[in-house]
Amino acid sequence: MKIKHLIASMLIAGLSTPALSDTVSSAQQMLNKLGYNAGPVDGAYGGKTRRALEAFYSNNVSSYDGVLDENEINDLKIATATTNAVVGPTVERVVSGPRDLPNHKRYSQAIKTPLRDLKVSEEMTLVKDFQRLMAYHAKHTLYKDRENSGMVQFYSQKIEFDQCVPDLARTNTMKGSKGSPNFGAYTNFCHNMIAHQFLVNPKKNVKHYRQIIDYWLENEILLNVNKIQAQMSREAHNYAYALSTNVAKVMAHFAIYHPLYNYDAARMIEVEVMFEKFAQTYNYYAGFKGRGPHLETLCNLKHPTVPRGTNDHCGSFNTRMSVGATLLGIELGNQIIFDKGVQHVEVMLATFDKNK
Repeated sequence: MKIKHLIASMLIAGLSTPALSDTVSSAQQMLNKLGYNAGPVDGAYGGKTRRALEAFYSNNVSSYDGVLDENEINDLKIATATTNAVVGPTVERVVSGPRDLPNHKRYSQAIKTPLRDLKVSEEMTLVKDFQRLMAYHAKHTLYKDRENSGMVQFYSQKIEFDQCVPDLARTNTMKGSKGSPNFGAYTNFCHNMIAHQFLVNPKKNVKHYRQIIDYWLENEILLNVNKIQAQMSREAHNYAYALSTNVAKVMAHFAIYHPLYNYDAARMIEVEVMFEKFAQTYNYYAGFKGRGPHLETLCNLKHPTVPRGTNDHCGSFNTRMSVGATLLGIELGNQIIFDKGVQHVEVMLATFDKNK
C-alpha cells in the first residue's frame, strides 16, 4: 500500500509540475518587466522569486501570502497593464558577466579551476539556522568585552573611531585619520574597529554596516567608483586597494548577517543590484595604470613571482574579494557576483600552486 501511495504521489507531482513551472515562469517574466529582480525566467520557484513577489506587494500596499497561484498572476497582469503600480528598483540591469581582472584574463586557461563551472542557485544558503548563529554570539561574544576596548582601543592612536563609518561610506576620505599611512591601512583599521563592536553587540552595532550600505545606495557610490578612483590622482592605487577591501568586507558581513539589517524585500533587491553592478563595472587596475612599472606589472601566474615593488595584483586583496563575493553570490543566488569571487579565487590559488 505504501508503494502504491508513493507511486501515486510521484505521478501527481509529475503531472502538476509543468503547470506550476508555467505559473512561476509567467510571474518571473512580469516581475522582471516591472523592475523586480526575480532572476532568470526558468520556472524554478526560489528565494529570489519569493523576495521579488514580497517586494511587489509591499510597494503596492499589500502583502504576499506565500502562495504563487492564479491570484498573483492576475495581480501582476494588472500591474503590467497599468501605470498605477509601483515598480521596483530603477537601476538598469546589464546581462553580462563580471568585469575581468587583468591577471585573470591574461592567464585564464592556465589558472582555470572547476570552480569556474560551479552554478549557484536560490536554494543555496550560508546559514541554515540563523537563530542558532545568534545563540552562538550570545554565548561567546555578546558583552564579552567592552565596545571601546580591543581593536577600537588598539587603533585609537591612529584613528578617530567616530569618523570610520562616514569615511568607509564615502570611500574616498580619511577624516578620522590621526596618522594612518594610506587609504588601504586606514580602511583595514576602521573595519577591524567596527567588527569588534559588532561582535560585542551584534544587534546594536549592525547599524555601522547598515549605514555604509544605505549611504552607498542613496548616493550611488558603487555605481560611480571608477569616476571617484580617477579623481584620486596619485592616490588612485591606494584607493583601489582600499575600496576592494572595503566592499569585500561589507559583502561578507551582509552575506552572513543580512537578517539583522531588517531590510524589506525591495531593499534586498536594491542591495543585490548594487553589488552586481559593482562586480560588472569596477576597474581596479585603472588605479595602477600609468604609475610606473612596479605598480603596473602583472604577476606571471604561470610561474608566480612577486613583481619589483608592491602592487598587490596577486596579493591579499584577492583573498578578501574571494571571500566577500563568493559568499554573497551564494547567499543571494547571484551568479555574476559569485563569478567575480571565483576570478579572485583562481588568481589566489595560482600563486599558491608550486606547479604553476
